[in-house]
Amino acid sequence: AHGPNAMSQRAVYDWYIRFKNVRSDVEDDPRSGRPKEARTELNIELIQGLLNINRHWTCEEMAELSGIPSSSTLELGPLLLHDNASSHTAHIVQNLLRDYQWEVLPHPPYSPDLSPCNFDLFPKLKNQLRGRRFHCLDDLFSEVGRIAKDL
Repeated sequence: AHGPNAMSQRAVYDWYIRFKNVRSDVEDDPRSGRPKEARTELNIELIQGLLNINRHWTCEEMAELSGIPSSSTLELGPLLLHDNASSHTAHIVQNLLRDYQWEVLPHPPYSPDLSPCNFDLFPKLKNQLRGRRFHCLDDLFSEVGRIAKDL
């Protein structure tokens, strides 16, 4: 069998050796380490409590504060806000988000609200314009246009 789901040649050789040496099942061997599932009621409440304190913390910061590995904090469900671009609304993306149980905040098409990409633009404009005074609106408009072209 070929294709994206086919095992690598090395994995096939490893399994061949295992079965040759009297292995009788295909289940993984038990191993120690972090649990497979980080989604427990306690962890969900802990992360929600941290988000109630500061919704701007990164996964790494929440992992450090909670003691949950940062890869697992993603599994606990970030909130996503993205526009309705075709790459965001594709079935494969929607299925992946549903599998991870991530919550996607609704963003109606043709919304008069700011699109998420504008959240990166305005802080940069503010930094360039901070402390400056303009004598008329035309001067302000031309300066904003110049800064936007340079970004």
